Amino acid sequence: ALEEIQLAVNLDADDCIKRLFKWTSDDQFVADIAATYKDNLKKISDKYIKKYNLKVEAAAPETPSTDTTSNKNLPDRDELFQIAFNSWVEVAKSAGYESPTSDQVLYAMTVGPDDAITSGFEWTVDPLEAMDLARKYNEIVDRASAGLKQTYQVEPSSQVSAAREEVKIPPFFTVAPGAAKWIKSLLDVEMPCAVISYLDREQVDVLLEQSGLAGFFARDKRVSHNSGYNRESQQMLGASLRVERRPDHCVVFDTTPESAVAAHDVEMKCVN
Repeated sequence: ALEEIQLAVNLDADDCIKRLFKWTSDDQFVADIAATYKDNLKKISDKYIKKYNLKVEAAAPETPSTDTTSNKNLPDRDELFQIAFNSWVEVAKSAGYESPTSDQVLYAMTVGPDDAITSGFEWTVDPLEAMDLARKYNEIVDRASAGLKQTYQVEPSSQVSAAREEVKIPPFFTVAPGAAKWIKSLLDVEMPCAVISYLDREQVDVLLEQSGLAGFFARDKRVSHNSGYNRESQQMLGASLRVERRPDHCVVFDTTPESAVAAHDVEMKCVN
């Protein structure tokens, strides 16, 4: 379908074949299809470039940053991913499963531990075993991120902004233009909002503080993996409880196809 092709533009070929189109879950077959797709895409692109006499410039290689004003008190986005990746690898080794790839861990961070284990990593279809593995993962993440607040001192957002202005440091997290104003407009008309994440609660707190959005989401309006939900749909229901609204009166704003499916399962509307 046209809608699926539009989604596929922003996804990895393997994920499209296995999770979007759902053609097959056989890794070798998936690899063969992905290789065929990439080969044909290159051939078609070469013809298009030649036909319209386009000039294609290679991307400039990345050069090490020489910025000496970087704020070491801000968490690195790669570090947040590395915590999740290392935790999944430890769970896999302890349970005797094959360690997930980087792409699989990124998928896990969008759907949550339970769905990642059963449909992402395809370790097991036993719900009880999946719950146990998810519990082990959560425990490992808790230990790994326990020192996050000590490593990255979280200041009140007003102090962070003042400090950045003083030393001319750009914000580490970029908020989409108009997003803060839009959230504020919802709160001004008494439309409650909650935020959902499968990151650890302390990580969520850090990200909200550093992005300047913490003031919009009180701590009791933040759903993280510490809330005890293993599925994304469960998190959404947890958010509806926190804002005291029926699920069919809630709207989810997310960027993944999986979130749309999860919202539909609990009778919520979804804007991607």
